[in-house]
Amino acid sequence: MAEFEADLIRARTREGTTLAKAAGKHRGRKPRLTILQEQHLVQLHRTGEHTTSEIA
Repeated sequence: MAEFEADLIRARTREGTTLAKAAGKHRGRKPRLTILQEQHLVQLHRTGEHTTSEIA
């Protein structure tokens, strides 16, 4: 009986996740850096003036 209930919960969770994604409300974890910040850090690394640990 417990397995059946667990299956029902999983099915409802999957359905809810699918509906949220379709509505654009389920986006997952937000990135820590903005796109501009990330581009700036990549540019600093490519110039070779800063090491990876300095950028971190």
